[in-house]
Amino acid sequence: MDEVKIINSVGMVLWGRSVDDHLRTLKGCGAAAVLGIVSGIGDCADGRCGAPYWWDGAKQLCQLLAEIGGPDARGGLLAVVMTDSSIAELDQVRASAATL
Repeated sequence: MDEVKIINSVGMVLWGRSVDDHLRTLKGCGAAAVLGIVSGIGDCADGRCGAPYWWDGAKQLCQLLAEIGGPDARGGLLAVVMTDSSIAELDQVRASAATL
C-alpha cells in the first residue's frame, strides 16, 4: 500500500468513517503504516484536524499500533506519548498510548 492510501485510511479513522475497514487496511500494512498513523495523530495535536471527536479515532489508532507490534510500532506509541500539545483531548490519546 502506498503512503497516500495509508494517510487517507488514517484520516478516515480520525473522521470516524468506515473505521473497521480502514483499521483492517492499516493493520495489513504492518510497520509501513506506523509513520502515517503517528503523523495523523501529530496533525491533530497541532490543531490541523477538523474532525469532531478525532481523539476517539486516535485512541483506536494507538490500539492498532499495539496490535501491529514490533519496534517500529512501539516507537510510534512512544512518539504519541511524547507529543506536546495544548489541546486537552490529546491527554486522552497519550494516556491510551501509555497503557498499551
